[in-house]
Amino acid sequence: MNRERPRGGHRLRDAGGLVGLALEQLGTLVRGELDLLRTEIDRAARQVAVALACLAAALVLLIVALNTLVAASVDGLAQLGLDPGWAALIVGAALTLVALAMATKGWRGLRLVSLAPARSFRSLRADVETLRKEP
Repeated sequence: MNRERPRGGHRLRDAGGLVGLALEQLGTLVRGELDLLRTEIDRAARQVAVALACLAAALVLLIVALNTLVAASVDGLAQLGLDPGWAALIVGAALTLVALAMATKGWRGLRLVSLAPARSFRSLRADVETLRKEP
């Protein structure tokens, strides 16, 4: 039985042809999975970059705020009759709250759970299960 049937651009003559076709399709599947993984990792890297930029901006704003606003605010509150020590405490607490809000946003963007390539892992698991089921 040496029948030739066109299939996927190949002529299958024997078991060797089937094995070759299976290997070719497996290679295509692996390339597709790697492309998906690369896409997910690129997306996660962009998220990390944005989160790190938020953290850097928070730090820069904190330094600028401490250098310019603290002195002016403490002086302004002291001129209103508040003791300079209490004025400094109030201003420092307010600036700390702003910095903490920005830092929290940055840290939330860096959660490792959201950065894992979940779609690729699910797809790979499904491929492995499919390969196990086929004879």
